[in-house]
Amino acid sequence: MKYAKKFFSTLFEDLHWKLLALAAASIIWFIGMNMSDPYQNLIVSPRLQLENIEIMESVGIVVLNEDALRDINVSVLVRALRSDMDKLRAAMADPEQLSAFVEVSVDFRAIDTDAVAAADGVSTQMLRISPNLQAGFEHLSINPVHIGVALDMSGRQVFSVQTIQYGDVPPGFELQHIRLENEHVTVRGSRSDLRMISLVQATVDITRVHEDAEITVPFRVIDINGEDMTDRVQLNVVETTAYVRIWQVREAEIRLRGTGSPASGFAFAGIPGDIQTVEIVGPEELLDEIEYIHAEVDLTGASANILQTLDITEWLPDGILLREGEQSEINITARIEPIEERTFTVPRGN
Repeated sequence: MKYAKKFFSTLFEDLHWKLLALAAASIIWFIGMNMSDPYQNLIVSPRLQLENIEIMESVGIVVLNEDALRDINVSVLVRALRSDMDKLRAAMADPEQLSAFVEVSVDFRAIDTDAVAAADGVSTQMLRISPNLQAGFEHLSINPVHIGVALDMSGRQVFSVQTIQYGDVPPGFELQHIRLENEHVTVRGSRSDLRMISLVQATVDITRVHEDAEITVPFRVIDINGEDMTDRVQLNVVETTAYVRIWQVREAEIRLRGTGSPASGFAFAGIPGDIQTVEIVGPEELLDEIEYIHAEVDLTGASANILQTLDITEWLPDGILLREGEQSEINITARIEPIEERTFTVPRGN
C-alpha cells in the first residue's frame, strides 16, 4: 500500500509539465514522420467523361442513360508529393481545374455494336473506367471500376398528329376548324421508346379567340401510359402553326314564297305559320350583306295543299353555314285553294 501511494504521488507530481512534454514529443514525432515520408494520399471525385460517344449515333445506337452517366462522380484515391497535393486541393473546388490533375473516362469504342444489333430491345454493357492523372500523381484505387451502359438500336417512325382543342370561343362566335401546318411528324429514338409511343398531339388553346388566328403550338409525345415522353425522343419539327378559323354567329329570318303556277282553277293562298329564324355563321363581311334567308316552294301544277320539308342549307349564300347544332330542315304547308266564280248584277243607274 505504501508503494502504491508513492507511485501515484510520483505520477501526478508536476503533471502539467509532464503533459506539455508529451505534446511536444508528439509534434516532434509527427514532423519526423512527414520528413521521412514526403508523399500524401487524397480522395478526389472528378466527373465521369464519355469519350467517343458520338460514334454511337453514326452506327445507329442510342445510349439510353447518357444523362445519368454524365452526372456520375468517380471516387479516386491518389498519391503525390505534398507540394503537388497542395495544388490539387486548391483545384478541387473547380471541376475544370480538377480535370487538369485527375480525369476519369469510359471509351465507347469498346462497345460491342454487333451484340446491340442482335439484342431485341435494351441491352447493357459494362465499360471499364480509366483514370488519367497528371505527371507526379498515381491512383491507388478507383470506385466504381466499371459502369453499366444501357444501349438500344435507333429507329424512326411517322405519326399523325392529334389536335386537342382547349377552351371555348366567346359567346356569339363559333369555331369552324383547326388546321395544323404539320399534320405528320417523324419521331426518332430507340426502338424500345418508339414501341412505347401512343400518339403525338398538339394542344390548341382557343380561349377568348374571336377571329381567325395563327397560333404556335408545341408537339407532345405521349406514351401508352398517358405520360409525356417528349424529352426521350427526337422530332423532325418540335412545334407547328395552328390555323384557327372562327366565325361570327347571326340570327336571320327565313322568308318563304311560292314559284310557278298552280293547276288551272287553283290559286296560291300563302304559307301560314309564325316567322321562322335560323342562326348562321360566316365571315363578318358576308354576314353584313344578309337581310334574310330567301327560300322558295315550287307550286307548278298544284291542285291541293303542299306539305314539304325544306332544307335551308340549299338556300344559304356561298360562304355562309348554319350554326353547329342548328336544325337544317323546316316543315311548311303551302295552301292551294280552288278559284271560285260569282256573278254580280250591277244595276244601271246614275
